[in-house]
Amino acid sequence: MKPATEPYDQLESWSTEEARKGSSLSALFAALLWLIPRLAPDEHARIARFFGGGRLNATAVKSWLRAHGAAKLFDLKPAREAELVRQRLRFAPRLLASIGLAGWCILLDEAELIGRYSPLQRGRSYAELARWLGLDEADALPGIATVAAFADDYVDEMFHHRRDEELIPQVLERKGLERQVVLARNCMAELRRRRGIRLVAPDETALRAAQTRIAELYGAAYHWNPSDLALGERLAAKSIRQYIKSWITQWDIERLYGERPAIEARTLQTDYTESAELERAAPAADTDEE
Repeated sequence: MKPATEPYDQLESWSTEEARKGSSLSALFAALLWLIPRLAPDEHARIARFFGGGRLNATAVKSWLRAHGAAKLFDLKPAREAELVRQRLRFAPRLLASIGLAGWCILLDEAELIGRYSPLQRGRSYAELARWLGLDEADALPGIATVAAFADDYVDEMFHHRRDEELIPQVLERKGLERQVVLARNCMAELRRRRGIRLVAPDETALRAAQTRIAELYGAAYHWNPSDLALGERLAAKSIRQYIKSWITQWDIERLYGERPAIEARTLQTDYTESAELERAAPAADTDEE
């Protein structure tokens, strides 16, 4: 970020205007952008942590503003942490654009873990995923492109056997979560509609290029010269990850034990058993100040 440049000024102006609307963005973001060129560099890390999800005491921000004669320039009001999370999602793409990036692409792997949640949490997860996938017109996230990867059998297991499309809206309705009902339905409809989208299987040229590059990285990481390997059995349903895992496993065993192994690959069934352990909240983000 370079203050006193047109992209920075545009970001600051946008943040100030959004703050004036009173709901979409806290004045805290505009105040911090105004303060950055006026604060000592050692204070910038605290602001960066806030932009990234950490906490920043409003008292500290007000103190900085007073020190620069701007105590009344921004109307800093308390904001719930849950609301700041959503505001950061609006702010982040604009921030990234200000430093020359096109936006923010988020990749959600193993999204089939939703299937191991309780019905209520599955409903909430479908609703939240709808927002990330751009299915919520009332609360869109411009500048963010999201891709969620599910196991191939998710739709069959959760929609046909577990009847999520029928039962999940009922669970949400009983909790009075009417908005989540709409979003969850939109998400499940989208998952069913897009179930046929699969990654294109790599051809031999792509596989050999990948193997050459990965051998270079492996050699640089371990200061060891990887041996030439066959690409491996070519199967239509075999993913690039399976090939890569096979190569690295063979090199690991050869490097550590001096043996060339024979590898057999088997398909494991996805586990959709409900687990309360997976629903426990993650540890709180590092905080700058209490």
